[in-house]
Amino acid sequence: MSEQEQLLKNLAPLMVGNRLNNLVDLLALVADLLEMTDNAMVEKLAGVFEDVVTVGWEGGTALRMAWGEQINREGDVSLRQVFSMLNDPDTRRGIMLLLRVLQITGQRLSALSSVDYPECTEIKN
Repeated sequence: MSEQEQLLKNLAPLMVGNRLNNLVDLLALVADLLEMTDNAMVEKLAGVFEDVVTVGWEGGTALRMAWGEQINREGDVSLRQVFSMLNDPDTRRGIMLLLRVLQITGQRLSALSSVDYPECTEIKN
């Protein structure tokens, strides 16, 4: 059996299930992405990846530190202790950051609410 016949024999199940077309489409997509990719795009993607990893790392570190402090705390947290944390500039800065993120998210959701999605029955305008 020649190599071509062996290849056709191995591809037969993909052709019967019409899955070979999906594989060809995937290869075409990869080829297009490789063709479009240049140094500037790679550097930009690397920068975005680094930013995402940094945010995840910092968030995880802050969560572990706060969790460790709460586990080692004895007794209940009083309302006075909560309000005294609000007097800390770092706490206010963190709250301001979270509120601004929520504000931007709300603005973007408002902008999206004007878009019609007829194919999605779960979204009602």
